[in-house]
Amino acid sequence: MFCPVCHTRPMEELDGLSRCACDHIYQSTLKVTAHYGQQYIHDRYDAYATTEPMSYLRLGFLKSFCPKGKLLDVGYGNGSFVKATLKAGFDAYGNDVHHADYGVREMALVGNEQWDVVTFFDSLEHFPDFKPVRDLARRAKWLLISFPNRPRFFPHNRDWKHYRPGEHLHYFTLCSLATLFDAHTIYTCVDLEDAIRGKLPDGTQNIQTAVLKSK
Repeated sequence: MFCPVCHTRPMEELDGLSRCACDHIYQSTLKVTAHYGQQYIHDRYDAYATTEPMSYLRLGFLKSFCPKGKLLDVGYGNGSFVKATLKAGFDAYGNDVHHADYGVREMALVGNEQWDVVTFFDSLEHFPDFKPVRDLARRAKWLLISFPNRPRFFPHNRDWKHYRPGEHLHYFTLCSLATLFDAHTIYTCVDLEDAIRGKLPDGTQNIQTAVLKSK
């Protein structure tokens, strides 16, 4: 299977995972087995007291480079971040696959809408097909993406909490992210979410947050 990021053949196959020359690692069969329903959202968002503080942490960071505008949050979960941005004056919408009603104005990924900023918080690694993501990104000035920081030992050692076959289909680095969104440049990358979510057990970054700006 060709790499979904750079469309070349992977350099090696590693027991269900593929590694490509663009530094992307992905599930060899891009099949989703997780069920993104109401229970999933409850377990990932509703059950955590940190969900709302995380939304405002992200909002504060967003406003440092994009203080207002039209926003689409892809994989919005229970809508906490969308609601925070609405309160801050953004014209905010969401897109998710769970079909639960959280009072978020829904917007499709495909179309002709232009966006000041599109956000992917813990969602990009779930996509089996990047075509709608690339098409959407070309209509956005800014991209704000959080993703698990892939350890050096992965995938030879699978003892990593973000290794979730059938759910996390992709394991990014800044290099592979830049290749995926070739119409944008890396503006900055920080680990601000670790202030709430914590580091990995060895003290290294847990979550990276990258900002990309259209060229």
